[in-house]
Amino acid sequence: MKTPASDSTELGKDAMKRLSARLKILRKPMTLIILCVISVMSHAVAPQEEQMDRSGDLAYRPIFRVDLAGISVANNLFGRDRQRRGEHATSWYESVVNFGGAGFWDLDHSAVWAEVSVLGISSGGYDASISNPDSKYVNRLELHEAVVGWQSGNMFDMGYNAVNLAIGRQNYRVGRSFLIAKGGSDGGKRGALWIGPHSSWYNSATADIDFNKNASLNVFYLSRDDLPYSNTHLAGINTDLKFGDNWLFGAIIVDVFASDDKDRRNTFDASVRATYNADNNPGWGMDTQYVWQHRGALNLQKNAWFTEGSWNFGGPFTPRLSYRYASFDNDYDPLFYSSTTWGTWYQGEYLGQYILTNTNLASHQAKLVVAPAKEWTLSVLYYYFLANTANGGQFTDSFEPVTDPAFVQEYNLIADWRPTDTMKLSFVGAITAPMQGATQWTGGSKTVEYFLLIFSYDF
Repeated sequence: MKTPASDSTELGKDAMKRLSARLKILRKPMTLIILCVISVMSHAVAPQEEQMDRSGDLAYRPIFRVDLAGISVANNLFGRDRQRRGEHATSWYESVVNFGGAGFWDLDHSAVWAEVSVLGISSGGYDASISNPDSKYVNRLELHEAVVGWQSGNMFDMGYNAVNLAIGRQNYRVGRSFLIAKGGSDGGKRGALWIGPHSSWYNSATADIDFNKNASLNVFYLSRDDLPYSNTHLAGINTDLKFGDNWLFGAIIVDVFASDDKDRRNTFDASVRATYNADNNPGWGMDTQYVWQHRGALNLQKNAWFTEGSWNFGGPFTPRLSYRYASFDNDYDPLFYSSTTWGTWYQGEYLGQYILTNTNLASHQAKLVVAPAKEWTLSVLYYYFLANTANGGQFTDSFEPVTDPAFVQEYNLIADWRPTDTMKLSFVGAITAPMQGATQWTGGSKTVEYFLLIFSYDF
């Protein structure tokens, strides 16, 4: 878990966001977005060093980030979105501006920092999940972060800023973002479902301790910022241990001790994970995690796990090929996962973003990533999805009883262009082909075509 550091002034900013759109549909909202992109690009053609205004022991940094996206889908929900969800999605736009400021006060041997930021959100059109049947157009301004913290500086022998404390409304994620990452909810009356700007927790108190370069501990209390507000509160402990240059082991326990959602109340998770990254290229890598979950309100014990193997080929284009298998039991509560890279943990740029969550689901993922040029990265992903329990969990509200666990095959093609450290343009294309299970669930048999274009600028 990263918190602000005086030398980098990275004050708890959340990780990469994404977005894209169908190029052949240039309706007025999409045209406006493209014009905005061109305008911003004309002023952001070179990397800019992060500026800090300093006055004595006080440093100030403005916060400004913009995300603009255009998205389109054909044959949404396999051609059955209007019949199943009441509206029909074809194309929509999303735009988010995050602006504010961060302050840093040097106290000789330690430091205090604070960050406040606001979101300006505008979106129009029904998204692919039809999360917003009553909010086709959204324009709103809202608080994003309001957090204060303390860093230990060189007070302790453990190292510089070995202890970081924070309290308030902040972004906070733990481990591989498999359990704890997303503080808020998006879509509906909030809009911007794909950009997903509501990452901060409604309230929090966190302590991050680095005992040395190989051992760290995170202790946290978090409350969820969802809509409608569920009054969900959780606490937990996470630890990471590094062995040598290649192995990283971690463990986390999470207790959802209060919630107005009676099914989620008293949910307890215990999880272990391991990662191996070779220090040579070519070389292999491995990533795995297991979660045991006790759902106290339902008196259920559930499991979730994944394992991934990868090979870095080295040489031209530095290709990386990986395979991952993930499984989530029926009635498993996936808690508050989020994305770290394409395909993790929104599985499938169409299916995982809009249609299914990580429960009662098994997935095979094959992924190839190449870098044909310094500014370009291309990713190709293939998924094969199955229901762990054919007629259970999220598949119970079906067009007809689901008897076949084979659900969907999805193909993703993603191109990322990063001409500067502050600007990024991504194109996403997805083809999602239903199998018998999806046809039984929705009543549809058409192949989904999904396109997305996202521009991001981070000052």
